Amino acid sequence: MKHIVIIGNSAAGMSAAEAVRRNDKSVKISMVSEEQYPAYMRLKIAEILMNNLNPEKLFLKPNEFFKQANIDLLPGEKVDRVIPKKNSIILFDKTKIVYDALIVASGRSANISKDVKGANKHGVLGFRNIRNARDIMELVPISNTVCIWGAGIAGINAAYGLSRKNLEIKVITSKERILEGILDEEKARALENSLREKGVEIIFNKSIVEIFGNGDVKAIKLDSGKVIGCGILILDKNLAPNTKFLENTEVNINFGVRVDEFLRSSVENIFAAGDVLSRKASQEECFDLPNSWDRAVNQGRIAGENALKFVQSRTDQMTSYEDIVQNRELRILDLELEAGPAASLAENAADQSDCNQEDI
Repeated sequence: MKHIVIIGNSAAGMSAAEAVRRNDKSVKISMVSEEQYPAYMRLKIAEILMNNLNPEKLFLKPNEFFKQANIDLLPGEKVDRVIPKKNSIILFDKTKIVYDALIVASGRSANISKDVKGANKHGVLGFRNIRNARDIMELVPISNTVCIWGAGIAGINAAYGLSRKNLEIKVITSKERILEGILDEEKARALENSLREKGVEIIFNKSIVEIFGNGDVKAIKLDSGKVIGCGILILDKNLAPNTKFLENTEVNINFGVRVDEFLRSSVENIFAAGDVLSRKASQEECFDLPNSWDRAVNQGRIAGENALKFVQSRTDQMTSYEDIVQNRELRILDLELEAGPAASLAENAADQSDCNQEDI
């Protein structure tokens, strides 16, 4: 029996799995995910903060779906490395899984620059998954101030989500306005005013250079020299592809897993979809925008179909990936906004490289 393994179970991973199963009822499908949860709407995790929402309300599929679809979901498992020459992945618990085709849909994670002192403190968190949201909620009762570094979609959602928690909330951005490149100036200023009405302070044109605390975050220092006390620091910066398990392999990594028109990597039976990939267009290396749900679903479908065609020895029938027009309606919790021609949904200069600057 042929075996297709998928790393990641968000929009791209789930779409890939469904595409494979829709076209073949017998091929074995395994999904490996670091998270304990099945696929869910990542863009809505701020509702966990704002409304104490049960994470199960965000699930795209009930747990029964995977059994019914004969998909082997391995939650809470982390991939240590991929060995392309042996068509296998090794999990951190040393479990070896052999595949005929592999789909990498592991997404991106927020990271902090190595130039920032004290970056490994407890309380420095991303805002990309349910685990992040729950970790933040655990720290809320013992924190007076939350700092959010970055004013992209995730950062603003986190600010809104925490605005009912009787906390001081400070958004720190190196930009001149929030959601720069996503909203025009008028809409951005209106949103800033809405945030201020909810008690959120926005600090423009500043970056963090140091994090203080003996194990736990106690304060941050801005490049202006100002020190701000806080118990939680949420990152919406430096979204980097989750590709550590592909280091020192034959898979070409450049801003992400580099793929061809079929979303196939430099290794013929390894495909990629979603935030983790990069692709070449017009002689430029580029990757797709973080948090672009429709794109991830579309790429997952194509990667799944092509991985299946590969294991069925039908590579001559593989489908070329074509970009889709993005939905320009942007939702930040209870707000609906019309996005403009965006460059990125995260605040990071490196994230401004996209193949089609007219899409978001």
